Amino acid sequence: MDNKAVGENGSWNKVASREWLALALLVALVFLTYSITLTSRFGLLDDYAFLLNGITGSDATFDLLVGAGRPLNALLLDAGFAAAGSIENLALLRLVTLVGIAALASALYVFARRHGLSSATSVSIGAGVALLPSFQVYAAWAQHFTTPFAALLSLVAAYLLTPAHSAERPRVHAILLAAILLATGLLMYQPTAMFFCTAVLISVMASPQPLRDWTMSRLASAAAAFGVAMTAAFVALKIGQRLYPSGSSRYGLLNDPLGKAEWFLREPLWNALSLFTVPADNAVALACVALVCAGLLILCIRKGTRAGCFVLALSILCLLGAYLPNLATAENWASYRSIGALAASVVAVVSIVIIEPVTRYVARNGAENRRRSAHQAGMLAGLVVIVCLAMHAQKTVSHALVLPNVAEIDNVSQYLQQHANTRQISSIFVRPSAWTDSAAAPMAYDEFGLQSSIKAYYAHAIVDILRKSLDILHDATITVIEHGNPAAVPNDNATLYVDFASFASSGKYRAVRSPASSGKTIVLADISDYNWTHGIWTNPDRPAEYSFVFSKADNGMTLRQGDRIKLAHSGDRAVLKVVRFGDYTNVLVDGPPLLPADGHPAEVAVIR
Repeated sequence: MDNKAVGENGSWNKVASREWLALALLVALVFLTYSITLTSRFGLLDDYAFLLNGITGSDATFDLLVGAGRPLNALLLDAGFAAAGSIENLALLRLVTLVGIAALASALYVFARRHGLSSATSVSIGAGVALLPSFQVYAAWAQHFTTPFAALLSLVAAYLLTPAHSAERPRVHAILLAAILLATGLLMYQPTAMFFCTAVLISVMASPQPLRDWTMSRLASAAAAFGVAMTAAFVALKIGQRLYPSGSSRYGLLNDPLGKAEWFLREPLWNALSLFTVPADNAVALACVALVCAGLLILCIRKGTRAGCFVLALSILCLLGAYLPNLATAENWASYRSIGALAASVVAVVSIVIIEPVTRYVARNGAENRRRSAHQAGMLAGLVVIVCLAMHAQKTVSHALVLPNVAEIDNVSQYLQQHANTRQISSIFVRPSAWTDSAAAPMAYDEFGLQSSIKAYYAHAIVDILRKSLDILHDATITVIEHGNPAAVPNDNATLYVDFASFASSGKYRAVRSPASSGKTIVLADISDYNWTHGIWTNPDRPAEYSFVFSKADNGMTLRQGDRIKLAHSGDRAVLKVVRFGDYTNVLVDGPPLLPADGHPAEVAVIR
């Protein structure tokens, strides 16, 4: 391995001044990009439920996470939210998250340099991972303050087994330590613990002689550590489900391999290939696929057929391994928080097959002064790209995660204070909001572009936390009317009606267009079988997979994530997922299941 960049003896402590500068820039990048999460007063979705549990001493957080196979995370989150104690102090948990992201970005840089990759490639990997949509979610969501540390532990675990740590076969104690570190990461957060596979991917692709460096004995050592850790995590999940059972498909084992494979290619992998765009952008994903394929072909030619095929096969296995916990379950939900390791692996592949060859070519060709000029121009171009990506990430975090929730919490606080000072309130009726009430454009899944009051227990927790922190309305009872009729709320001076829809949509950051119809309609396909009833999804085993289906040939219409539609009986909905199968398009919308009366021949109005 070429370890000259970090000192002849490969010591992690002997890093040149320019290496320290690169590390400082990565740390600064993380804190500058996500600074708004530290200066704003807000929570995000589960943050409020976990915070209320911490304030009241409830065991609900601990029980939920133990049931999810994350007992270590259960202890840390239970203690963290109890210590926070208020919405304002959630910023301290997000500060811990940013420290973890900065440490992970720095560790990725050092890991790549230890494997002989250039500074430019190493910075690209560290910065690219830190700016991914997955990490934007982690930075804004206080409950993820342990998430980057799970990735960091798995990265260290993988390093112990790579040729960069030891040219000899890993000893038993190294394998055991790697298994313990990886298992610890898995017991914190399974998706980011799969950075173990990302690290192996980097090591294999960076090796000038992969067949020599990654022998069968080394591969067996890595597989042994991985297998032991995954077994321990699986046992923890089964014990957790035995103690705190849940009917969620998230905790059930895979039962449709072919369907899962098709879904993986269509959603998680496609989202990862879209790199920094949310929602997934077909043009970006296709361009990424083309660049990666071309780069891998050149890599295979340069390393030789046998070594190239070896690298390609291991790279594919590592990409699948980076998403293994989600591939092994029955749930099909490609949220960005679940694809952190997979997306990071894509960033690593792009950096190694595109940036590394260019920097090597520049370093080895031309006169000294020309090489210096080309190096400086490349560094400047790289910095410009990173700054642009950071600005894009900052804008997304601000407008799609932070500000809608800041507007909501500020509006509700003012409303409660105003009425508590002028009326004697004995009852509080709370009506949660919906996706269509967002102060930002709905973008993807249950993460970007929505406020936190979309579920009953979140809305209830927000009101309860605010009245405790404001020291008002202590004796008032809180009742949630999730799908009830607001007219049923008593109209008297002792009753306070908190309609979250009005608070969420009153922010100035709203990007959803007005509900005026575009004049275009969709007629649902007249399909009735086990899954569909006149075009309405009615599969009892997977009720939340789709909502309706229509034929492109009959309607000439297309839908995108974030579009708004109006159904005859189920009202306004936001489009969450669009999947095309030939001439048919399956659509998932927010809210409860659609009513049978919305099926064919009823029309669906498209509200852009």
